[in-house]
Amino acid sequence: MQPVRDFEGGFYPAFFNRIFRMIEEKVENAISGSLDDLGYEIVRIKYFRSEDRTLQIMIDTKDGGVTVEDCSKVSRVVSAIMDVEDFISEHYNLEVSSPGVNRPLTRLKDFARFENKKIQLKLKDLHEGSRNFKGTIVKTEGNNIVMLLEGNNNLEVDFENIDSAHLI
Repeated sequence: MQPVRDFEGGFYPAFFNRIFRMIEEKVENAISGSLDDLGYEIVRIKYFRSEDRTLQIMIDTKDGGVTVEDCSKVSRVVSAIMDVEDFISEHYNLEVSSPGVNRPLTRLKDFARFENKKIQLKLKDLHEGSRNFKGTIVKTEGNNIVMLLEGNNNLEVDFENIDSAHLI
């Protein structure tokens, strides 16, 4: 089995990474309705193993801005749901946090929301010999994001070709 680097830099067989992604999807499906009802949106869910297993949930409010009280409230709600759903049988740590200054952009609607903001982008496939780009989001068109790069060139990229992106 081919080892791959996981979220925290450790090595796991690809099989375990697929299991972790399946758990993340199940968690998102289980909690998204409740969090939406409370006025929160899920920015990212990561399940990984460093020293211990960790379920990391990054949230934002519809208006932007998350307080410690918001994280505490979401943690209690998620804990109650996870106790009932029992997706993760072994001990794990639950971390609920705000997206912070370098907010990851994980959905197409994030790129539309942050038009005219500077981002760093990593592509899955090479574009003109590079995967990494910095620039400003100009607009989204269908499934494409148009960026103005630092050299004043435009880059149009399909959302499906984005490996990762975050505000800078």
